[in-house]
Amino acid sequence: MKNTKTLWICIIFLLLIPISYSKTLEVIEGDIVSLNVSAEDLDGDELIINYTPPLNENGEWQTNLGDAGSYSSKITVSDGKSISEQNVTIIVNKLPLPEFQRNYNIREGERLEVELPSNMTLSDLPDDAISNNKFVWTPDYHTVKPDMSFVEKFLFKWRISNKIDLNKTKSFTIPSTLHINNLKINDSITINVINNNRAPYFVNLSEEINVKEGERLKIKYFVEDLDEDKLFVSFSGFINKNNQIIGYDKQGGHNVTVEVSDGQLSQSKEVKVNVIGSNRYPGYRGDNNIVLRENQTKEIKLLGYDLDSEVSFDIKSGLNISKIVNNTLIVNPDFDFVVYPDKKRHDVIILDLDDGNNKIEQNISLTVRNVNRKVKIVGIYPPQKVIVKRGEVVKFEINAEDLDNGNLTYYWSEGWGWKEGEKNHYRKMESLGVKKFKVKVSDGESSDKFEWKILVK
Repeated sequence: MKNTKTLWICIIFLLLIPISYSKTLEVIEGDIVSLNVSAEDLDGDELIINYTPPLNENGEWQTNLGDAGSYSSKITVSDGKSISEQNVTIIVNKLPLPEFQRNYNIREGERLEVELPSNMTLSDLPDDAISNNKFVWTPDYHTVKPDMSFVEKFLFKWRISNKIDLNKTKSFTIPSTLHINNLKINDSITINVINNNRAPYFVNLSEEINVKEGERLKIKYFVEDLDEDKLFVSFSGFINKNNQIIGYDKQGGHNVTVEVSDGQLSQSKEVKVNVIGSNRYPGYRGDNNIVLRENQTKEIKLLGYDLDSEVSFDIKSGLNISKIVNNTLIVNPDFDFVVYPDKKRHDVIILDLDDGNNKIEQNISLTVRNVNRKVKIVGIYPPQKVIVKRGEVVKFEINAEDLDNGNLTYYWSEGWGWKEGEKNHYRKMESLGVKKFKVKVSDGESSDKFEWKILVK
């Protein structure tokens, strides 16, 4: 309903003498100012009425919020010959606003009830959020999701910091509208929801675990956090980290404390660990790299260790070139161990180390270098010294032996230089005298030579 303030003004023209006097009207922001002017002319002339701002041509003014102050308006009445004026003072007083709480702090899971002024409406809310002019809200536990920074996680994980601040706040601003004195006044209510952190907990954790010396102690667990926070699980007591190898001489009962934390709240439980004694595996600390040549013998002293018993050695894979005598590995590859054309062969000799309870394998790296055996001429034709006739064609023939089965090359010479050829060579004796013919056989690394003396008659 509009609140209208009307000022009645009567102006009478007497003897066409203009008169002027002042009136005052007092209103509050939001009121409608309306001047009801009654003017009369004794001569019966038509009168014209004019208003100055803030009044409009009808003598009205809708005040608004922020218009508080004093205003003057002049009313002019004229019959076209004479003028009569009336000054009006309009005092606009500030609109009194109702006092109500605009900020609320509440934790997740708590119920908030806000009594609203009767003339207030709230925006952007579901229909069932307001009942009987009362706003009711219970923020759930996922309303505020505190994000941990990388630095916070790092410092807490490595125990540089012992706590992470999860008391984060999320603010919600609800637009509101006050309906007062023909005005709609925009306002708001702010609700600060504080994270209500809940402690993580163990869903599954063994109360007692058996483990052998030398094995890894793996404590299985399943943890949960209703707030879905990042969780940190730590171990203390007998071990300080999970999957830790249990050393020897630890036989007996021990306790491990397992703690799960979200950086602020935590839960811890104790696990009993029964360590069962076990025999330690043997080890090897001798030479594990052998380098030698074909047809060479090398002896390696085998050095084993075991804190519980003596260690014996056996050959699991010796490549038919090795044996063990008095804890000494003897290796003797023959001339055929490296296959032509390879220059060397890499292989592995595998040993078994046995302490009577446990057995392990030990690899001995082996490198055998090829030894090239010298090429040898074992047969010739004709004999070294022979007499032939002039014009006769002589066939020279040799047989060469290469124990490594390499590729042989034959070179022939009649005086100066060598010329590659076959193992058989033909030559026609065209001149008289003593002729020298030579042959050379090579496998690329070694060679053998022979020389004939031919008397041509």
